[in-house]
Amino acid sequence: MSNLPATFKDAIVMARRLGFRYLWIDALCIIQDDLEDWRREATRMCSIYEGATLSLSAIDSPSSSTGFLHPRDTECTAVRVGESYVGIRHPVSHPKHAIPSRAVETRAWTLQERVLAPAVLHFASQQLFWECCAGFASESSPRVERVPVGENNSYYGVSVHDMKVSVRNQAMAAGYDTANLWYQLVEEYTQRDLTRPGDRLPAIDGLSESFARYLPEHKYLSGLWFSSLHVGIWCSVSGGQDKNCLVPNDRVVPSWSWASVQLPVQFQCKYPRPGSHILTPRAQFSIPLGGRKETGLQLGHDGITLEIQAEMKQGVCYQASSVRGNCNFLTSSSRWLLDGIKCTMDHAEDNVREGYVFPKEYYCILVSEKHFTEQIGSQQGTLTGAGTKYYLVLENLSAASTDECDIYKRVGIGWQDFWPGDENAVFADAKERTSWLG
Repeated sequence: MSNLPATFKDAIVMARRLGFRYLWIDALCIIQDDLEDWRREATRMCSIYEGATLSLSAIDSPSSSTGFLHPRDTECTAVRVGESYVGIRHPVSHPKHAIPSRAVETRAWTLQERVLAPAVLHFASQQLFWECCAGFASESSPRVERVPVGENNSYYGVSVHDMKVSVRNQAMAAGYDTANLWYQLVEEYTQRDLTRPGDRLPAIDGLSESFARYLPEHKYLSGLWFSSLHVGIWCSVSGGQDKNCLVPNDRVVPSWSWASVQLPVQFQCKYPRPGSHILTPRAQFSIPLGGRKETGLQLGHDGITLEIQAEMKQGVCYQASSVRGNCNFLTSSSRWLLDGIKCTMDHAEDNVREGYVFPKEYYCILVSEKHFTEQIGSQQGTLTGAGTKYYLVLENLSAASTDECDIYKRVGIGWQDFWPGDENAVFADAKERTSWLG
């Protein structure tokens, strides 16, 4: 015990006082300097977190050396009431407000721990918080209270607790929108910090294993689900355009995956709520056998590339504003300078001024199309003829363009609003072709 960090000691003390015989601590149960043991144990995270009776969360401890069983601040203001004195203290936050702002919630690894655990006991500096699927409780509010959906929202609109309830209650098995739930988790996850950038995918593997139970017919590919690639492959990179934001990893991460960058991402193509709009895939995806290894290029996660059949057009990108990476994609059929596809480059170069034309040739492929709907009389979901087209901006990696499948990598995303009667001159003569994307 004397050689253990303070947080480990406190966890052992609490486990004994609560009457538990076994305690699992990842830093002790996984051999930290043994890569093979780490990989083997990392695949068991889902069963470990879900199988635990209780998880202890040191939400105010920034490291393993700080501990979480500390003397509390007992200072208060004494106020005379009649012949007696009453101590008044500052109100303590309700857990639905307190937990998201704590230090532990900034770490990427802790997301799956909190979501998959059946019950969590959070240790804060002033009181304990309880969390389970039934709701929250605390020392100041000991009765378990269910938090209405939306009252504990994260930056992107859905709270971790709401996602926890959805996963733990197996709402997905009852027809819950699993794709939306997964992308909400990824959005929350990518806002958090990782000590090792190479853990970008392993730190969420436990959640993917849990989702796989409800998606037995769907394949998991580098952080995305094959059944909804037209949604997941189109994600915006917040604060991107940094050439140093690529994830270094001993396993190759494909450019089409959100896991290829070390920045927060957002999925603007998430499945819509009923009655708002309809999202239609415009690209067909497949997984080629062999992964095109004969090319000599290490593309895709574990050597796998994607085969995409979609409308494609070659063109150029020019810097449309002073915001780095904010570009327009123009083709030979563009009628004027502004008649282009708005796009954002993932890793734009430094010191690029407005009006700068990138010397490389780029390609756009049409991934999906969103149609807005409206209610007319008794008919619901009537198409309005307006919507948005979503594209990927690609760079050709092949030595020379051929009539066969060329190999591309993602370098950005594009979008284009359309209205009834609006002609899409940029993609007017686009041809559908089959390409490889790594």
